[in-house]
Amino acid sequence: MAIEIAFLSVVLRKASLERLAGHSKDLARALFRWEPDWYREDDHLMGTTFMAPADVRNFGRVLEQRLGLIRVKDWLVVDMAVGPTESAHWLESRCGINQLSGVWLQGDEPGELVRVPSLVPGEFLVPPETRGVVKLFGQDSHHDDVGHRADFGRFIPAWGGRDRWAVEISGGVHADGHECRAGVLSMEATRINFDTLCPAP
Repeated sequence: MAIEIAFLSVVLRKASLERLAGHSKDLARALFRWEPDWYREDDHLMGTTFMAPADVRNFGRVLEQRLGLIRVKDWLVVDMAVGPTESAHWLESRCGINQLSGVWLQGDEPGELVRVPSLVPGEFLVPPETRGVVKLFGQDSHHDDVGHRADFGRFIPAWGGRDRWAVEISGGVHADGHECRAGVLSMEATRINFDTLCPAP
């Protein structure tokens, strides 16, 4: 099997999850389900999705500092347009704009693709009609766009991506009942403190 890649996705090997102690394993599961509409898993991998590179970096920091999971060895960031942001021997991918993007465990058959339940989380629009996705190049909201463009890689790690993603929507109705016009929708999760998603033991 394979899991779909949407926007910027963080993919974790389940074998790495199984090596964690009980509480840390529960924390990892809770973290990856931070947005239920963006969670998916198959027999070997689990993934979650973000539209903003800053969120990817915050999430990755928690995986490394709180759980001791190692980037590239245990988890990886995958951009739906270009594939993994770093090379890892355990992951195979097929990615690209305007096509279904997915990853699977190296040596396994891709088989059925476990899809992202919704590109637009349910709390925003009911039901959303998406017309496509848009990559907003260089629009990471947490970089210093005045003095450090030439040194961008040092300030903003390449593994987290540098571009925001958005969904083109044809409009719909918000959960509270008011209408939303057609346009581009992007979401940033900076309001979420990934450190506290799961209480300490």
